[in-house]
Amino acid sequence: MAEECGASSGVLVNPVSKNLIIDGGGSRLDETFTVQNQANKESVFKIYAAPYSDGEEKKDFESETTFTQLSRWIKFLDASGGLVDNLEIRVAPCAKREVSFRVFVPDSIPDGGQYAVIFVESKNEGEGTITSSARVGMLLYGHVSGGKTIDDVAVTDLVLERKSDRSLKSKDGKNLENAVIYGGVTVTNNGNIDVGVESTLTVRTILGREVYNNTAAISLLPGSVPRKITDIWDETPGFGLFIAEYTVKTASGVVETATRVFFIVPLPVLLIIIAALIVVIIGVVKFARKAWLRRQKFIYK
Repeated sequence: MAEECGASSGVLVNPVSKNLIIDGGGSRLDETFTVQNQANKESVFKIYAAPYSDGEEKKDFESETTFTQLSRWIKFLDASGGLVDNLEIRVAPCAKREVSFRVFVPDSIPDGGQYAVIFVESKNEGEGTITSSARVGMLLYGHVSGGKTIDDVAVTDLVLERKSDRSLKSKDGKNLENAVIYGGVTVTNNGNIDVGVESTLTVRTILGREVYNNTAAISLLPGSVPRKITDIWDETPGFGLFIAEYTVKTASGVVETATRVFFIVPLPVLLIIIAALIVVIIGVVKFARKAWLRRQKFIYK
């Protein structure tokens, strides 16, 4: 939730993301965004660009790849009209200020996507020191006009199972005590553009009535680490016969699907069923043996 204007500190950026169409051959783009000071005093903000990719369990704003060159092409317009890599501005309390930046595209650039983030970092001034207090970012999604687009998402480690793991959490954040129907998959973007990936877990009764359906969506950046998507039916009952389907797809279509039938029974009931089956099998074997012995006596009479 955003802080209301008049707080001791805080900053907002509008918009929170921009989509850029990048032409090669030394072109340039001129763009703007707005910085809003949420503090009840004049604040200083440092503005700079950084790479943007997916890291291990969090966003990566440091690693440079073929797809994060955009962060090096950005310059900011200062008060004198000059272009700088880093910009500092002062904004009055609860006021807004427009910031201009320019993207200088090199003559030769790779096909596909380019990704960066423009950070706006507020600073506290006092007693001769300046310390950082808050940071927000505007994401930049750049797509090369006319370039070769490669949409290639690899799916590995797809599982659909009944899982009992106390580290699993329900939708309301509580640890799960009982076994649940679980779907999980690892996806990797081997292409050169950002791709949206959806995973859908659907559970139906044996008669076809849908009892659970949920879709989880993520955006995969090219060149980033593999991402894991999981879903659980956190209200999986302790008894029943269900058909579950777990589907992974992108905008270009279904990538992979798994289907399983789950016969769920409590352990005491299962033991009773097994014992009953054993009794039935023993009874059938005894009956068959007696019938065979009678037939043998009849043959030799």
